[in-house]
This record gives sequence, structure tokens and C-alpha cells, in this order.
Amino acid sequence: MRRIAETYLGDADLWPAILKASGLETLSDLDPGQILTVPTDEVSAARSALSSSLVRIQEANAIGAQVFAYETITEAISLHDSALDAEKKRNWPETLALAVDADSAAGEAYLLAAENRDKAAEARLSDRQGWVEGQRPEDLGWDDRELNAILVEEEKVRTLSRSTAQITFRDSGRLRLNANSHAVIQRMRVDPLKKREDAKVSLVEGDFYALLGGNSNRKSLEVDVPDVSAKIDSGDFWVRQDVSGAKFTNYDDETVEISARGGQVSLGRNEGVVIRAGENPRAKINVLTSPVLQAPSDDGLVFNASANLSWQATDGASGYWVEVARDANFNQMVDSASGLVEPRFALNELG
Repeated sequence: MRRIAETYLGDADLWPAILKASGLETLSDLDPGQILTVPTDEVSAARSALSSSLVRIQEANAIGAQVFAYETITEAISLHDSALDAEKKRNWPETLALAVDADSAAGEAYLLAAENRDKAAEARLSDRQGWVEGQRPEDLGWDDRELNAILVEEEKVRTLSRSTAQITFRDSGRLRLNANSHAVIQRMRVDPLKKREDAKVSLVEGDFYALLGGNSNRKSLEVDVPDVSAKIDSGDFWVRQDVSGAKFTNYDDETVEISARGGQVSLGRNEGVVIRAGENPRAKINVLTSPVLQAPSDDGLVFNASANLSWQATDGASGYWVEVARDANFNQMVDSASGLVEPRFALNELG
């Protein structure tokens, strides 16, 4: 009987199941030449359901069901334990039914955990200079966005002339929109279990500078630019988009991968590329060297309410961009000025 059970059921200890299926209670009830019924389909279905439910429970736990769907995953585990008890009693119909219920409960727990882990996050308008507007999906028009306004998924943000805006995500990663820029926060999700945040931003026009990383595991941002595919692992980069095409510059050791019309280019540290509208990416180029500060001196102290900044002119530069903040992370902005032709800038009202 053990050899028969091993051959047809894959487990010698399942020989009582053959007795039960054959209408026998003990081995002494066997007669020579008697035809036996081997419940291969019944046992196989029950054991397969048991295995499947265990895998589903493990998958749900792996994405945080014990945190985000505790009651449901507890029910799934209890049903699975009951199915194991039924298996020990060789009650295959009950084993199958309980295992199927356990699998269903574990699947529900998985969905609950996934939903709670992949929640829409919020960002904050951490700085604004000039006029900054926003439009949520339910809004009919554009409205002024005050400092520290909460920005949500699918919200549009734009800056007008001589205006800038800084968007700070939960993990302290941030985007700075320059004047006359229009961006859409298409996706903004947070995973509290892994402390990871993912975002996708569409740049309609204008330009922004991104500094990511912050306090989470996120080191990338997905950027949508018309007719250009960009896979960005860099945590420090700049993007511009207008009718003439797009420009990308990378300031990080991690790469920026650009694809357009079948052409591809990979940007390393301090490299940039221009993609003209309807064309392949051009050859990448090295960005210009950083300007050298002249006044005040590096780490110098100024005790006035204003300061005159100056730096050595950089060969080949068509303009300069100056930002001043009250903190090293540039979360408390004082001023931001781009397109400066001369290598100097008068900073007023520092008090």
C-alpha cells in the first residue's frame, strides 16, 4: 500500500487515502485481487491548492500585508493552518475548500497591501518668487499658489515672467522651475514600508533643475518631454523644453539616458546634449566649468543688508544663473536670477 501511494500520490504516507477512497477502514479489510480506488485527482487538487495558498501568503507578507492588511492576512494564515489539519486527517475535500479560501484571502491581503503601499503622495511649494500658479485635475482654471501650498498628483504648476518655484517632495528631493515654465506632476507615489518615493513629471515648456535623493531610497525621477524618452538615474540634472527642442545636462555620476527618433546618448557627469525638434540627439558635449567666486570671498562674511556678488567670467558662457538661500540645502530661498549677462549680481534685502 505504501508503494502504491508513493507511485500514484507521490507520498507513501498517504496510503490511508487509498483505503478511504476504496471504501475500506483497515488493511485487514483488503482481499486478494481487490480493485482499489486511488484518489489521484482529489489529492493532487488539494495539495496543489495548499501549495498555492502558501505561496500567495508569502507574497502578501513580502509586500507588507502584516502591516497594511493584518486582519485579512491573519485570516488567510488561519485558513491555511486549518487546511493542513484537514490534510493530516486525509479529508481531501475539506483540505481543498480551506486551501482555496486561504488563497483567496491571501490574494485580497496582497491587493490591500499593494494599494496602501502605493499611495498618492503630496509635495510642497517650498519656495516661490514672483507669480506661481497651479491647477488641480478638478479645477476649471489656474489659481495662485501660496508659499507652502500642498501639491497633489496630476497637478499642473507654472511660473510666469521673472518668477521661480521650488517643489519639494516628501523625501526632500526637489525641482526648481525657472521663469515661464510649465510642468505637470503626473505621478507621485510613496511606499512607506521601503521609505521610497517615485515621481513622474512632464515638462510642457520652460526648464527645471532637479536635486534628488534626499531622505529616501529614491535616486531617480521619470521625466516626460515631447518626442524624447529619458531614463534618469541621476540625482542632479537640468532639463529644458521649448519649440526648438529639448536640452539635458547631467551633474551627477549616475547617468541620464536619452532616446529620440531611434538615436541614443548616455550623459555622464558634467555632460549635456541638445535634441532639436524632429531630430536625433546631437553629440554630447562637456558643460562649462563652474565660475570662480571673486566677491565676497568663499566662506566670507557680509554684515550688510545687501551684498554685491561677482565672479570670474567663464569663456563661452552666454549667461549665468545665481541662487541664494538661507540654508545649505537651498530649501529657504532668498533669490534666484537666471540669464545674467554680466558676471555680477546685486543682492538686496538680506535681513
